[in-house]
Formats: sequence, C-alpha cells, structure tokens
Amino acid sequence: MGITLKGLSKITGYSAITISRALNKPELVKRKKKKKILYAVDKYHYSPNNVAKALVYNRTNIIYLYVPYNLDPTNQFVLQVSAGISGYLGEHGYSVLLSKKWYNHEAVDGLILMGLTLEDEDNLKALALEKPLVLFGHSENVDCIDVDNVKGMELMTEYALDKGYKKLAFVGIKENKKFTQDRFDGYRNILKQRNIKYEEKLAIFTDNNANSGFLAGKKLLSDNPSIDCVLCSSDDQAAGVIQAANLLNRPVPESLAVTGFDGLGKELIISPQLTTIHQPIYEIGIELAKLLLKKIHHPRSVTTSVNYYAPVLKVGKSTRT
Repeated sequence: MGITLKGLSKITGYSAITISRALNKPELVKRKKKKKILYAVDKYHYSPNNVAKALVYNRTNIIYLYVPYNLDPTNQFVLQVSAGISGYLGEHGYSVLLSKKWYNHEAVDGLILMGLTLEDEDNLKALALEKPLVLFGHSENVDCIDVDNVKGMELMTEYALDKGYKKLAFVGIKENKKFTQDRFDGYRNILKQRNIKYEEKLAIFTDNNANSGFLAGKKLLSDNPSIDCVLCSSDDQAAGVIQAANLLNRPVPESLAVTGFDGLGKELIISPQLTTIHQPIYEIGIELAKLLLKKIHHPRSVTTSVNYYAPVLKVGKSTRT
C-alpha cells in the first residue's frame, strides 16, 4: 500500500506543495531537493496513479484554504468550516493546506477564501481568472457562499421588540467587511419598519472579543441607563457585555437582555446561556468544497453565483422567555 502525501511530507521534511512541484514542475525545484523527493516517492510507492494523473492533467490535488492573518486558526469558526471543507475534499482525494497568503497559489488546483475585506474585491476578480476559487463571504465577481447576515440581525431585532424590549442598543464589529455592515443594516432595517428612530448614541463599533464587548457594554449602559436590550454582532462581544451588566448591577435577563450572533457553541457556556443567531458553518464548509470541485472538474458548467444560507434564531436564557 502506498504512502500518503502527508506521510511523504513528514518523511522528506518538505511541504506538500514542494513535493507536488517536484513532480509536476521539476525545473522549479533545486536538484538536491528534487532528488530526495523522487527517491522517497519511489521507495515508499507514493500514489503512482495519482502522480501520473497529475502529470497528465497538470493537477496536484491540493487546495488552498486561506485564513486571514487576524483570524485565529484555532477558533471555532475556522475549525468548523475547515472541518467541513477538509472532510469532503479528503473523501475525493484532495489535501487541504491552511494558508495566510492567498496570492501564493502556483502549485494548487483551487482556492477557498474567507475573511476578505472590501478592498480585496479587485484582486479577487483577477485571481479568479487564474485559478478556480470560491469565497466564504459575498462578492459580485466570484462564486461565493455566505450566511444571510442582514436576515439574521433582522430576526434578532424583531424577536427583541416582540418580547417587549423598548430601548435597543447595538454593539457592532469594527472591521471593513461586508458581514459587519450587513448585521448593522439588519438592526437598522427593523427599527425603520417599526417606526423607531435610530439613535447614534445607542450604537458602538469595536473589536470582536469579550474585552471590547465589556468596554462597549459599560459605556452604553452607563451613558444610557434606559437601555433594556443590547444586540451584539458576535457571541464574544455579548459575553463581555454580560460582564459589564453584572458590574453595573444590571443582572441578565432580569434587568437587561443581551443577545449574540454566531452560535458556534460558545453560547452554551456563557452564563446565562446566550440567545443568539446560529450559523451552519460546518455545512457551509461542505458546500464550499462541493462548489470548488465543480469548478475544477466542470469549469464551463458553473456560472458565477451567490448562495445564501438562512441563519437560525436560538433562544437561550439571556432574554425573557
């Protein structure tokens, strides 16, 4: 039985990309390094059929999964989406490389990108002309899958108002990404539909972590004591707001409601258990992998599309029942 690419990489000490380059574009690899790789390929019987296929079809069976530099690769968002992607691609003979550089793509068959900013759109369009790629997010120029963030925050805002909360504050994420604006838009949309005046003093945009949520919550509640509900753009922010509420003697949910957005499991360990918007991240990972393989194997049959997943409201104990 032949060795896997991962095993060959461990034995030789070279990355999967370097090994693939040695097999597919040997002129780009130094003689000593190439000799060591080819020796190991022969000795350990590394997938001769796959190697031949790669030589014929100019494929490496490697996919880049780009994770931006400011996104912790060990957080639940990355872990769940990469599990869905890697699981599906692995079943179809592909290896996945996690990368923080989405422009280094010579020796891969395709790319899956996430966490791009609005300024990346022009580069994204150019890259799509060179390699099959899909995006977790929104783009007008490439195939993408996203959560309907506007709808998610609309659901949460409607839920809070229907529960009788009158003074709704908003904690947003201070990043130049479409999903952050979409969540804010969802909040504003429902206020407008209900003929409730938007008050700028009731909205704060900050970093996506509990400490920033704590500082935002402390300022909002101190400056505006009449606030009875704080809608947060993430579960991490919501955890911080709850801490601030406790400090200011505003127990949740008796005196204040706090809601989140993400639903990746952390909402279950926050006390009280958080009312949040759940995103089917693992399932989206699988769909991203399926879409990319369609683009690789049947490029003419796939047209540029935007596919939205519907978010789900999960009621916890941080709001009135």
